[in-house]
Order: sequence, then C-alpha cells, then structure tokens
Amino acid sequence: MAEQKKDKEEGQEMSLEYARGYRDALEDVWEEVRKMATKGYTSHELQIMVKSKEYASKKKIREIVDELEAQAQATQIIDAEEPEIAVVGVHDATPVVTVEVRPHISYLIREPKPERCYDMFQKELRRGRPGLVIARTSPFQIRDKYDIGKTQIIWLTMSEKTEDGLPPSALGMDMEGVAPYGVTDEYMSPSNLAGLFAYFVNFLDGNENSVVLMEGIEYLISHNEFSSVFKFIQTMKEKVEGRAANLFMSLNPSSLEQRQFSLIQSEIGEVL
Repeated sequence: MAEQKKDKEEGQEMSLEYARGYRDALEDVWEEVRKMATKGYTSHELQIMVKSKEYASKKKIREIVDELEAQAQATQIIDAEEPEIAVVGVHDATPVVTVEVRPHISYLIREPKPERCYDMFQKELRRGRPGLVIARTSPFQIRDKYDIGKTQIIWLTMSEKTEDGLPPSALGMDMEGVAPYGVTDEYMSPSNLAGLFAYFVNFLDGNENSVVLMEGIEYLISHNEFSSVFKFIQTMKEKVEGRAANLFMSLNPSSLEQRQFSLIQSEIGEVL
C-alpha cells in the first residue's frame, strides 16, 4: 500500500510539473505577442516574427527533451541476469541495412516520402562534412523535423515572392533579415535547371568532401521535359564522380512511368 501511495504521489507531482511548464510557456508566448503588437508591425511582419519565434522555441524544447531523455537513459537499470527477449515473427522482422557511404558515389534512395535520405544526410553532417539540400519540401518543414544545423536549403518552388514582396526564404527571419538558424535559404524555380546546376557545381567546387541531398525530382519532371531532367541527373552524377563528394537522391518509384524510373535507376549505380 505504501508503495502504491508513493507511486500515486510521484504521478501527481509529474502532472503538476507538466501543468506548471505548460502555464509558463503560454505566459511567455503571450508576452512575446504583446511586445510585438505594440511595435507597429504589419500583419505580414508579425507573421514573420511569429514564425521566427516558433522555430527558436521548438529548437529549445527539442534540446531540453534530448537532455532529459539522455539523463533518463543514464539512470536506467538493466537487469543483465534476466534479459527480456522479444519474440519477433518472420514477417515482423525488418532488416536494418547499414550503408557504407563511399566517396565519388551517387545514391538513389527509393522511398514513398523523402525520409531515409535525410537520415543518411544527417549522419554525414555529424561527421563534419559540408552539406547542401535541394528540396521540394519547404525549409521550415525540413528544419522542424531534422537537425541539419547551418546547412543551406535550396527550395524548389514556383512562388518566387509572397504577396508582400518577400521571397519565401525570408519567412522566419527576424526584422533585420537574419535567420534564427544562422543561414539564409534560397528558392529557385523548378524550370531553371541551368541555374540549379550552376549552384550545385559552385557548392562542390567550394566545399571539399561535401554531400548533397536532392529530393523533388518528380517536381522537376512535372515542369520540364523528362529528357532535360534526365540529362540534369547525369551531369550531377558526373560532377560527383570527379570529386570526393556524394549525392543522395530520393525518389518515389510509383510517381514515375516505369521507363523513366528504369532509366534513372540504371544511371545511378547505387540503389537503396
């Protein structure tokens, strides 16, 4: 009974701490809103400021959660004498394949959504390699989900400017035009393959042992002739082969015609 009472009291204390934290967070948020509202910003400027604060807050929360989880793991007691054995059925087992990334190689990652490519990319960034992201996914969605630090993102979008004249890359910056993550992301039209390739080559030339993540090939194909996009992929691969670099290319096979996917797959030798 005493042990049950103790567990109940600990649970109540945890709930109370959660409620206090939630209350403090709400108070901080509304205080920031009140401060911004008194400075005469326009509605669009307020939107930018709020997005900037949102990103900074989420980053801080993730850091706190990571620290707490690390502390919990450090204090966890594992009974080595009676280990718990999980019984996994034949169809439940999912093999984990470790990819040894080799220089001068491009990798085609077949996946419904660009996810595994980002996991591979983050691993290379943690090794200290410089990186570049070319993506259809917006920079805020990428940075909200993945830890890519100061890696620059080239956003593939047709919307070059928002209605207030600001480029999409400016969303989330403070009023001085400084991004909270320390780098200014860019945007580029999917029809501008020449400009995109030039940016890609300039990055490789200026960064040794670099890695580039490319997702949004389907989007490029929808705005260009397939032959043009295929040539674009070929030249990207050739540039990587000539340097100690890597290209991670995410692609959903079901989004393309079989012939188109087969051509890309045959061009990129390493397929995952």
